[in-house]
Amino acid sequence: MTMTKLSSADLKRQVQYLREREEINDDETAHALNLHLTAVEHYEKSKAGEKVIKHMKGFKKLLEHQKHEDLISEEAFNKLSIDADYLIEKWQ
Repeated sequence: MTMTKLSSADLKRQVQYLREREEINDDETAHALNLHLTAVEHYEKSKAGEKVIKHMKGFKKLLEHQKHEDLISEEAFNKLSIDADYLIEKWQ
C-alpha cells in the first residue's frame, strides 16, 4: 500500500489513536509528540522540505527517548517510526 498523501496531520491522528489505545502512556507524552508534529505541519504547508526533514529526524529521536523511558509501547514506536521514515523520504 502506498501512502503518497501521508502528512504530519496523519501522524497526529495516529498519536491520538495510539493514546486512546494506551500504547502511549499519558497525555503529556502524547502532547510532546503532537507539539513536534505541529512544527512539522507548519513547514509542510510552507513547502520547507529541509525543515520538515530536520524536524522529523528530531521526532524520531523523541520517539527513541520515549521508548527507552517506557512512555510508549513497542507497537507505537514501530508505527510512528515507519511513518516518520516515510515522511523523511517523501521530502528528500
